[in-house]
Amino acid sequence: MWIGRGVFEAEELEEAKATAAAEATTPTADYLLGTPHLSDHPENGLDALGISVIDDQDDLVRGG
Repeated sequence: MWIGRGVFEAEELEEAKATAAAEATTPTADYLLGTPHLSDHPENGLDALGISVIDDQDDLVRGG
């Protein structure tokens, strides 16, 4: 999510994960529900990492 909202670049994935873990002070669900534009960030982050949500979804639908 942090990559998707532009806080980190895709090359900084490990740093993003470490920072997220270090700054986790509230329950995850509460944190996510309080995040504006939440639905956009994970998809944008996966795009930046070269992961296609659409392709993976299509594979699941087709059973492949």
